[in-house]
Amino acid sequence: DWGGSVVWQFARRFPSRVAGVCSVCTPYAPRRDQYVPLDILATKKPIMYYQHFFASQTELAAKELEENVERTLKCILRKAVKDDIVGSFMKPNANSFLAGFPANPPLSPMYSALI
Repeated sequence: DWGGSVVWQFARRFPSRVAGVCSVCTPYAPRRDQYVPLDILATKKPIMYYQHFFASQTELAAKELEENVERTLKCILRKAVKDDIVGSFMKPNANSFLAGFPANPPLSPMYSALI
């Protein structure tokens, strides 16, 4: 999801090297005049807390995500619609990215035709 931000900033900084920009999931956000540290951003926009968690507790995050790769993928790769939500990602100050999900989440319906 961060590729779009890279594309937008590249186009902004090097307009002579870009013919156009197409970003599917990341809207353009103008550059801020002042740097906002990740921990402050996470408190102002709780939906971004996972980034602070990954940056500040990298080993714990990696261990959790690698512990059960199938569960991790079943939790993360889902449609953002009511009938496919089986849990919630971490809340601020949590020590787990996937704590809001069941131990064995069902496979998302978006994959049923493929498997």
